[in-house]
Amino acid sequence: MVAFVRSNNGVQLAVPAGGLLIGRGSTCGMVVDDPGVSRRHALVLSGDRGTLIVPLGRRPTEVNGVPITMPTEVDDGASVTVGPTTFRIDVPPPPVTEQQLIEIGGQRYSVSKSSMRVGGSSEDDLVVPSWPEHALSLLPIPGAVIVEFAQDLPELLAVQGEVRELSAGQELVLNGVTMRVIASHSGSTTTIEGVLAPTRVRLEFLPNGGLLSVLLDREYTAWLADKRCDLVAALLRPSGDFSAGEFVPDDVLVRLIWGTDAATRAQLNTLIHRARKSLTLAGLNGPALIQRAPGGGATRFAIAPNAEVSVV
Repeated sequence: MVAFVRSNNGVQLAVPAGGLLIGRGSTCGMVVDDPGVSRRHALVLSGDRGTLIVPLGRRPTEVNGVPITMPTEVDDGASVTVGPTTFRIDVPPPPVTEQQLIEIGGQRYSVSKSSMRVGGSSEDDLVVPSWPEHALSLLPIPGAVIVEFAQDLPELLAVQGEVRELSAGQELVLNGVTMRVIASHSGSTTTIEGVLAPTRVRLEFLPNGGLLSVLLDREYTAWLADKRCDLVAALLRPSGDFSAGEFVPDDVLVRLIWGTDAATRAQLNTLIHRARKSLTLAGLNGPALIQRAPGGGATRFAIAPNAEVSVV
C-alpha cells in the first residue's frame, strides 16, 4: 500500500519503499526551505500495516494540528505540518492481503486483518470464553501467523509484548483450548531453515533511531527507535570474530548496545521482543529475522548467504 504526500498546490509525491524524508536538507524527498526546520525533520513510512509519521527534528512535527513526540500512525486525509508548511496524507484503500486460517475446536477462522485480537472479552475480534481478555493478537504473513502476547501467559511461557511465529500445523494450547494454524505458503527462493531470508539489509541511523530496509520478495521498511536500532546494528555489524548473520553471544551484545556489562539478560530479552514487534508491524516476520540460539545465550539477524549488508 503506497501513500502519497500532497502539497497545498495539489502536487503529490508517492512515499517510496525506503520512506520519505521531509526537511531542510537538499537530500530530503520533500524540501522545506525554512531556518526553523531541521535538515531531517520528519519521516513518512508507508506499508501494508499502515502509514507512520516519525518526528526527527528539534522543533515539533504536527499531525492534525497536534505536536507529536513519537512515531504516530495516520489515516487517509491526515495533515502533517513541518515548520510553515502543511502536507496532506493520501492513503489508498488497502490491497487484498493473503489470508491465513486458524482452527479452534474444529472450526476454522480467517486471519485477514492487520491485527486480530483473540481473548475472552466481548470486545475481542475472536472470543474464546476460557481465555483471558485480550490474550493475544494475530497478524497474517505469507505462510504463517505472527502471535503477539498482550499480557504475561505463564502457561505458554510468554511475556507481555513477546512475538512468536506459528507456521502451518503449529499450535498453542491455553486453558485447555488448542489453536492451530492452517496456512498456505506463497513460496520463496532464498530460505534459511524454511524461512524466507533477506538478500539485502540496510540500516541508516537517523535522529532518535534508524531506518531499516529489508529486501525479501519486495522491499520492506521498518522504523527502529533508539535501543532497538542499536540492537539491530550490533547484529548486522558485530565486533571481533563475529560476522553479520552469525549468532552473537549475549555478553557481546550487551557491551555493544549499552557500552558496559551492567545490563541484565532480562533487559536484553525485552529489547529483542520490542525489536521483533517493530519488524512485525512493518509486515516482516520479526521472530524469524531476529533469532535466538537454541537454548538461548546468543542472537542473530538471519540473512541469506552472500547477502548485502550495510550500516550507515
